[in-house]
Amino acid sequence: FFITAGSALDPTTVIQCWPTLLVGITSFLLIKFGVIYSAGGALELSKADAARVGLLLAGGGEFAFVVFNLAADNGIIRDDLQSLLTASVIISMALTPILGELAEYVGDKLDEAEAEETT
Repeated sequence: FFITAGSALDPTTVIQCWPTLLVGITSFLLIKFGVIYSAGGALELSKADAARVGLLLAGGGEFAFVVFNLAADNGIIRDDLQSLLTASVIISMALTPILGELAEYVGDKLDEAEAEETT
């Protein structure tokens, strides 16, 4: 799967549109994290666990490729926009290991802060 997804990454799009990708991916990750983190309370998660889950799930998902292809095939989005959106999802998926490490670090810090508050 990852070889197929990686082969869909257009290096020209990445080079030409890197500022747009940077802002788009950062915004996407922050918004998705915020929504998931905010839902943590409703799911009875601690702040630390909500942060861990939010960071781990903040990246894009493979279903986006299906949606983007369907939209392009039906003329809803242009091919250049599909390439840009596909690149953003691939890059965000590639960031998952880093987000996982960040999730562990942030979660541990929040656990420590909560332990200090209770003592």
